[in-house]
Amino acid sequence: MMSIPVPGYLKKAAVFTFIIALFVLPLVSFAQGAKKPGGTEPPGGGQPTLCDPLNCDGPGSSLDIRSLPKKIVDALMQIGVVVIVLAFLYAGFKYVTALGDQKAIDSAHQIFKYTVIGAAVLLGSGVLAEVIQGTINAITKPS
Repeated sequence: MMSIPVPGYLKKAAVFTFIIALFVLPLVSFAQGAKKPGGTEPPGGGQPTLCDPLNCDGPGSSLDIRSLPKKIVDALMQIGVVVIVLAFLYAGFKYVTALGDQKAIDSAHQIFKYTVIGAAVLLGSGVLAEVIQGTINAITKPS
């Protein structure tokens, strides 16, 4: 098996890039203005707020059977999208670091294939939840 040598400066650049990304990405992802353009302060005083993912429509909202499937799938979608992105990154990392090793390349292809299947299942569950919610709304709609 032939391995390709990786220069030391490339390893240092990769570590440096990772460390910079580790510290800069949270600053960018949590960035938000303290005030709206009109000078008014957004709810929560400009601070990020967390809410119950099943009951996050604002004050006075209630959880009912008509919206439950959609809200559950929406909460799972938020988690699933992050997992899928991380799986794609992992598959790409395994592919790049395979360095011609056929077993490692096959492993990366398998991870990529299962990630695409998982993304399709996640997207399909969102569509199915929309259909179920529409059916429930049509059945329970007052006449």
